[in-house]
Amino acid sequence: MASLHGEVIGFLIEDLLALPNDRIVLVDYFGVLPRDVALLLAGFHQAVFLLPSPEFRRRVLAMRYADPLRARTTWGSHCREEMLAKRLARDALWDEEVRQQATAYGLRTVSVDGTRPVEDLVTEVATHLRLPQAPACS
Repeated sequence: MASLHGEVIGFLIEDLLALPNDRIVLVDYFGVLPRDVALLLAGFHQAVFLLPSPEFRRRVLAMRYADPLRARTTWGSHCREEMLAKRLARDALWDEEVRQQATAYGLRTVSVDGTRPVEDLVTEVATHLRLPQAPACS
């Protein structure tokens, strides 16, 4: 969560710096900003930030919180529609910050809208990260 960013990012960076540099490390964490990792990279090809399109995020979160019990557990007795709108607005601000920072540091972002096959997205990211491609299965 963005609110926890300042509390945990130092630990994440410390852990990354302690790892051997002869292997690939994938960091999958919502709170990582481009400025946090840019100076740790040997090149722009070592990072990519996946950002959901607003429509994709809305669709996924609406499905996630369609269950009244789950919505109540997350948002209490507040109006689901109002809380979803606030969450979407907050996440849009975060995504814009990630985009701006990535641009400033010359790092790549990839928009995820849910319409592309997962295999295509994996290939795009793997190519950018210069990962070896697995042979196609027949």
